[in-house]
Amino acid sequence: MDGNFRQFMIVGTQRTGSSAFAEKLSLHPQVACGWELTESWGVLRKVHVMENVLSAEFSGVPSRKRQHMQSALDEHTVWLGFRRLFGATDKWLFHPKFSVKLLIDRFESHLRWFEAHADVHILHIRRRDDLEWLKSKYVAKLTDSFSGKAYPDDTQVHIPLAEAKRRLAAKYWIDSRLRDLANSNPYCEVVYEDFAEQPVEVTTRALNLLACDGRDVAWGQAVMKQQSRKRAADYISNIKEIERAVTEARASASADSD
Repeated sequence: MDGNFRQFMIVGTQRTGSSAFAEKLSLHPQVACGWELTESWGVLRKVHVMENVLSAEFSGVPSRKRQHMQSALDEHTVWLGFRRLFGATDKWLFHPKFSVKLLIDRFESHLRWFEAHADVHILHIRRRDDLEWLKSKYVAKLTDSFSGKAYPDDTQVHIPLAEAKRRLAAKYWIDSRLRDLANSNPYCEVVYEDFAEQPVEVTTRALNLLACDGRDVAWGQAVMKQQSRKRAADYISNIKEIERAVTEARASASADSD
């Protein structure tokens, strides 16, 4: 291995099923896909560390994540990438782009870096079902049940109406900005709901962007399980109110795009 790998990034908002997708993608022998490797770095270092990691320079990456990444690299590896997710928070004034969380994430700086490196392939994962996305955000936080850990069946969350609308507005805007990368970089959009129903087919389409043959994958090796066994209505106590919030947020986003 000479460290001269082709580069890709999985991008999206948090709670989009990126862990399961990354696991499936990394089953291909030519693909090494890491976890979220740069989120814990200080604001001014995030983009620089991302660039280093994509060049197989892992110094400073937490040891467990570094060992996972290094163990994924071998003489067959062609593609190196990892996940970079951005926070769709309700904490913003005037417009989601003024979110402190996105400032800390260096969202716009990442986009400019991607645009300046047109050979970096972008796999953009998003959730189409806004109710399920909101459920995932709030239930995971309440129960501290994150990647691969099932939600307790008796969990009930009450989601504040205004907060839900603002989170959705941020989600729509972040996804629209990430979709703009199709104008500068090789790009594939992955819809989580399609991936959950047809994981092999959707992952194969993403692998096609990387010129990797899905027939080279032993698909049965993936072990990541869905965290939720029930519908959003079974977890959200004020489901009717949140359904209205989703409808209103979508209408507002559609009006803004016209």
